[in-house]
Amino acid sequence: MDVSNNINMSMSNIIKFPTSKIKSTNPHLTDADRDLLLLKEKIYTTEAALEYVTTEAIGMVHRLGFDISQEDFIKDVTLIVDSIRGLMYRSSGLESPVHKWVDENYQWADEGSDKAYAFNPEWQTEDNEMTIGSVDENGNPLEDE
Repeated sequence: MDVSNNINMSMSNIIKFPTSKIKSTNPHLTDADRDLLLLKEKIYTTEAALEYVTTEAIGMVHRLGFDISQEDFIKDVTLIVDSIRGLMYRSSGLESPVHKWVDENYQWADEGSDKAYAFNPEWQTEDNEMTIGSVDENGNPLEDE
């Protein structure tokens, strides 16, 4: 009995992968063109993830009972989307205009310590106390001094 013949016969029922489905990069692409294609793919993938994450986040805010359907809230929602985009872009090694704003307006709490949070000194103190939007015991806005 020829063992090699038995092996070949048992492998005759293997389904070949359709080569028409294989995508390969053009071997004639320059490195710069290939880098541009990779950058576009990274942006596309990040934007697709951004759409999912922001839709879920904004939907959750609405499900928690906050009415964010008024036109006044469009800029607030856009800031949330841009902030999450900045987070995802920075994580992916991409640049976003929001990075400069964040880097200029936020600082680390207790630099050099193990506290891993940042704050905007115009909006709150290192102790997490708000510096804007303060109200009295009746909920009335306090006037700036």
